[in-house]
Amino acid sequence: MRVNYFIAVLGETLQRMDDANAKYSIALPDMPQFHGLWDRLPRLAKERTRISMLFVGADGRVREVH
Repeated sequence: MRVNYFIAVLGETLQRMDDANAKYSIALPDMPQFHGLWDRLPRLAKERTRISMLFVGADGRVREVH
């Protein structure tokens, strides 16, 4: 289920990227499975889209990963 959620969020974000000056990020819970999915996304895709991931911990802390 989390894989489908990750893919859906990524797809929705990509479809809405219409401002070249904006910074786009995806925020998801800080969970090992989401880390793995982000790590599997090709580096080239991350570089070309300039999307970052915001991992949100249970304590509310946010960590940005490029």
